[in-house]
Amino acid sequence: MIADPAAAGRPVFYALPEWLVVVFYLLSALALGIFFYGAYRRWRVYGRGRRTPEERLTMARAVRAVVEIFLNRALWRDDRYAGAAHTLVFWGFGGLFIATLIVLVDNDLLRPLIPRWQFLHGAFYLGFSWAADLFGLALLAGLAIFATRRWLRWPPRLQYATREDTRHLPSPLALVHEDWIFLLLLVAAGLGGFVVEAVRIAATWPPFERASFAGWALAGMLSGALGSGRAQAIFPYTWVVHALTALAFVAYIPHSKAWHMVAAWYTTALAGDGARRTLPQAASDGGGYARLADLTVGELVMLDACTRCGRCEAECPAAASGFPLSPRNLILALRAQVEAEAIRPPRFAVAGGALPAAAPSGADPSGHPDHAKGG
Repeated sequence: MIADPAAAGRPVFYALPEWLVVVFYLLSALALGIFFYGAYRRWRVYGRGRRTPEERLTMARAVRAVVEIFLNRALWRDDRYAGAAHTLVFWGFGGLFIATLIVLVDNDLLRPLIPRWQFLHGAFYLGFSWAADLFGLALLAGLAIFATRRWLRWPPRLQYATREDTRHLPSPLALVHEDWIFLLLLVAAGLGGFVVEAVRIAATWPPFERASFAGWALAGMLSGALGSGRAQAIFPYTWVVHALTALAFVAYIPHSKAWHMVAAWYTTALAGDGARRTLPQAASDGGGYARLADLTVGELVMLDACTRCGRCEAECPAAASGFPLSPRNLILALRAQVEAEAIRPPRFAVAGGALPAAAPSGADPSGHPDHAKGG
């Protein structure tokens, strides 16, 4: 029972020295700089692709893509287990992102400019705290499902085939490491938020913080080991770890598979009305893709939207029948070559001069039978 809801609220940088707040803003600027630099590099690559009328983004396509992504319908249709996990992560991450923006507006914009307009207090703060905890739990629940799926179940479609020649394809071990880095960064950021909240509550025990039900429960579990004084003393350390983890994830997004959060929206818009039911005319004289500029803008974005989930291989009739073909390896090879040409202009081809990394799963790209290896 909250005696005085009007008193609800909290300082954003509770018990932190001023110099640490300054360092945080400097590191935030650095993380955002790394993020925008990575995004700029991605957009430069997209700008080198061919523009086609079939890929024109219309309002209808944009709205349909937003609805599709918010509902996660495609994932629910194909795999209910993955659909549930992705829905929880999507809504949990999205809710926490909005919560972060609310704090930014209230503390960094309104407080120094128009303090009388600040709104993160009273009844609004109570609802905000309750919703933020709910979104945080949803994020962690979805990540737990994903981790269980990869660690305990590890279905075949999530396993990367080992091959002799990896000159044009990331090694399976590197791909597995990137998958876990992405997952663990999100887990650390989500758990860290609850730990920071719980330690702050344990230091002061304000009655209105019961609205932060998850943080309040965790603070109760920690109360036996933490008195108010000790909680206040360790708060800056827990806050620093959480802040560094969150900023590292922000900087990491455009340089990893996490970029699919941006790329998937555009590709979903293009795929919604049958725009991809017919193959586009090849741009090169050889009848295939010989250089980066032969791919369309949408195709380049689609390469970045791939999360290596293996759905393409699970649905491919040729791969399912045992034919030595790996659609996922083809995508990974194309993406590796696009990234290489974005730095220096090598020549590659998918038709009329096969790209080595587009070789079938479990087969050597040279095609030599003595080099075949089971995936």
